[in-house]
Amino acid sequence: MDLNIGVLKALGSASRLRIIGCLKERRMTLTELSGALKMHLSTVKEHLDYLSRAGLVEQQDEGRKWKYYSLTKDCKKLLSPYPSEIRVLIPVALLLFAIGFSSNQLYARQNATDVLEKGYQNAAGALPSLDISSILILLASLLVIVSAYLIARKMVFLERLGKNPSI
Repeated sequence: MDLNIGVLKALGSASRLRIIGCLKERRMTLTELSGALKMHLSTVKEHLDYLSRAGLVEQQDEGRKWKYYSLTKDCKKLLSPYPSEIRVLIPVALLLFAIGFSSNQLYARQNATDVLEKGYQNAAGALPSLDISSILILLASLLVIVSAYLIARKMVFLERLGKNPSI
């Protein structure tokens, strides 16, 4: 979801943030929201329409008497403390760690074999200062740091969004 002006305006109202807070727990009817927020039905309906136009709330009509309101997938993703990039960065980092450490183990095993066969003096000069396994491990560490930064940035955003004491 893009944070366009409509979404930011929708999030700029304390009443609409309270509605989002209620819908974060579960889907609710207009009457349930009105009772939970202690607001008139027509006022809650206006706020729900505004949130719906912004793409944050959707109405679910299941052919019954009641119509339920719930958060859209985009809104849930926006309110999630974990950015979507984490789904890619963390598995890639784990893969790089695994490859880096396994190739490092292979190198260590080969070096140990050389030491046993040729002696310590001849094998010691074969140590590279920076091999591919070290580069992979450094790259994986960098991805973990970037992931942590993205999570921290998202948490700050959500904290600032919820700073309003009336929520």
